[in-house]
Amino acid sequence: MHTQTEIVRQKVRGQMRAGAGGLARSTPLADVAARLAERAEGRLVVVDDEGRPIGTVGAGELLARVLWQLAPEVPVERVMTAPVVTVAEDEFLFRALAVMRRRRLASVPVVDGSGRLVGELALAEALLALSGPALKLVDMLTRDDSLEGLKRVKEAQVALAEALLNDDVPVPDTQLLLSEINLDLHRRALERAIADMERSGWGRPPVSFALIVMGSAGRGESFLAPDQDNGFILADFPDERLAHVEAYFVPLAERFTRVLAEIGFPLCKGNVMATNPQWRKRVADLAADVDRWITRSAPEDLLLCDILIDFRHVWGEEALSRTIKDRMMDAIARRRRFVRDLFSIEADHKVALGWFGRLKKEPESSERPGTINLKLAGTLPLVEAARLLSLKEGIRECRTLERLDALQAKGRLGEDEHDYLRYAFGVITEAMLRRQIEEAKAGREADDFVPEASLTRRQKDQLVAALRVIEDLRGRLGEELTGTVI
Repeated sequence: MHTQTEIVRQKVRGQMRAGAGGLARSTPLADVAARLAERAEGRLVVVDDEGRPIGTVGAGELLARVLWQLAPEVPVERVMTAPVVTVAEDEFLFRALAVMRRRRLASVPVVDGSGRLVGELALAEALLALSGPALKLVDMLTRDDSLEGLKRVKEAQVALAEALLNDDVPVPDTQLLLSEINLDLHRRALERAIADMERSGWGRPPVSFALIVMGSAGRGESFLAPDQDNGFILADFPDERLAHVEAYFVPLAERFTRVLAEIGFPLCKGNVMATNPQWRKRVADLAADVDRWITRSAPEDLLLCDILIDFRHVWGEEALSRTIKDRMMDAIARRRRFVRDLFSIEADHKVALGWFGRLKKEPESSERPGTINLKLAGTLPLVEAARLLSLKEGIRECRTLERLDALQAKGRLGEDEHDYLRYAFGVITEAMLRRQIEEAKAGREADDFVPEASLTRRQKDQLVAALRVIEDLRGRLGEELTGTVI
């Protein structure tokens, strides 16, 4: 029996037709016609010598063969339709269905991590396998690309998060799904901005580029009200083209961030956006920045590293993002003092525990008296500690729980400590998400502050236990990095 939220937990591999064989590019058209007759429907996928899809062919192309009077032995690559739209087998099913609906595709080839053909996803079959509530959820998440459509997808996250909580889905899994929806919205917002530039006479981008997101979105740990943390990595080009390239990317960045703001992603107060030249650079320039930041490690350099470290590729030429990620990890590995230096700007990030181990509330003189900032004094100290230990060990995972798992596998965390820390992360994030859902449903702006008065005695005890585990980890980390008990 499908639950109303199963759709957002399913991956493409669970609904695809496995083992779909591709046609070699040299397959004669006569053989293609025979294969199509056997299938009696759909299209066939043409693959290269490595098994990667390069095109598709159907009855329409064969009709063209008759009209062109091509010989039966002509290879299929002469008449195939290319390029081909593919989806990854580990992609979330709802995102694959969204792509197919928007592009009016009856089926798409499914590829593995190497880009090789492993199956086919048929839209009708996938939708037929879903229950009524799941179909309704698909409709909520696959709106058109109008501003109103994108905004409604963003707004649907509140109902989705509540449904996932009611289905007892762990909050970190819910955060990952919210993050994936947000990344899809970023892709669609950027494609909308590029199309708008083209309609306005700017043409297509003058160089290839990548869109990245940073912070909690990069770790797949978004809540309901993330602001913007994004950047463009541009392919290298000669200096003499700088004015021409910037003349395109400056208005593109403005259009892109404006679309995001209009659909529900507030502008970043710290200006970590593609509109800031610091976060819109050629790959060689950003790589040089990374080397300088890590080598010099001045406070301002460390802050920039802190922003960038957890970035994730979202759209465009992935090789550009991979270059920066590799450059950063290699530079950190070479400079052993870097992790200690980074800890120096994070050392005062304490958990929300006061005298006698009680929950520490915001003071009466603050804007939010009586509340607990469970991001700044809850998840952030754990996120930072897990990241610092992972960087020290050369671990490349970005999600906090994956980092904890990797640290346990390397023997840096004991089994009990690992389990307690995972539990602590879940307790704090659940308290934050439940409060954000309540605020959003009441028409108020969701944030990271939870009123102590809204917590039951049991919830308070759980939070205190969770924060103590994180405090212990921070203390041990400080002693290890600086020789001082924190």
